[in-house]
Amino acid sequence: MDVREYSKLADSFSPNRFNADEWASVAKNAGMKYMVLTAKHHDGFALFDSSAPDGFNSVKTAAHRAIVKEYTAAARKQEMLVGLYYSPLDWRYPGWLFPDVYLESAEAMREKYHTQVRELMSKYGPIDILWYDGGGENWLGFGGIEWKHGWRPREQGVPYHGNFSWKDDEINGEVRRLQPKLVLNDRTRTPADFKTRENESRIGDFNNKTPWELCAPLAGCWGYRPGKPPLSRDHVIQLLVRTVGRDGNLLLNVGPRPDGQIEQDQAARICLARTICSAPEKEMRSLFMALPGPIADR
Repeated sequence: MDVREYSKLADSFSPNRFNADEWASVAKNAGMKYMVLTAKHHDGFALFDSSAPDGFNSVKTAAHRAIVKEYTAAARKQEMLVGLYYSPLDWRYPGWLFPDVYLESAEAMREKYHTQVRELMSKYGPIDILWYDGGGENWLGFGGIEWKHGWRPREQGVPYHGNFSWKDDEINGEVRRLQPKLVLNDRTRTPADFKTRENESRIGDFNNKTPWELCAPLAGCWGYRPGKPPLSRDHVIQLLVRTVGRDGNLLLNVGPRPDGQIEQDQAARICLARTICSAPEKEMRSLFMALPGPIADR
């Protein structure tokens, strides 16, 4: 989609049924200890007020709501640890795809990244988790192309190395100063406090040497897809057990409706945790025996 057409969608985004307290209650009632809200994804739209000059955020467009502010207050009210997801990428800047050809654009994108992270770390009280996505050299151009005796695709697993830098150490030095108790994941060049494994297929092996977390979507996609049913009850329980059995945390993603509500069937599935311990022993045994060898033994 043309970025100009995409930007117009902000004029119709009005999550008038969003209730941060309800979101936090769903998480708390499920026994969760922390939450992570997508403050800005790769599309560039921020759910908080920002001094970034493009004005592409939920306060300066149709919603007229500071979603991040409402969320952080609600999470703390439920005594949850507060996490914020942030992507330095902005697909509307050609510099993300060709940082050397459009170096000025890439630098403007970086300036927005630094400005907005600084705002998130200084305007919303104590933040416990900064969950980066889309940063670092592997994401520039999504593999992209490079000039090496002719244009060719950048080989998979080979990071970008050119004239542009995100200057992650610079901004995350400020993050550490502003939020000294915060933990960072591993999706920038800054040394990480915990590792991120994405999607159930990448759950990996047992690891109790490095803190890690599995992030996985509850309904098969990270955003909202109408009519998409959540994973089955047994699947969710087994996913939790497989993750914890490998010494990891599970970050279960929900894509809310455009009006800001969590789908009822997804909310019900999230709240499984409170019922697990009261399930009949025979039923729980069958669930655990369906798990692979050593994990079932645990």
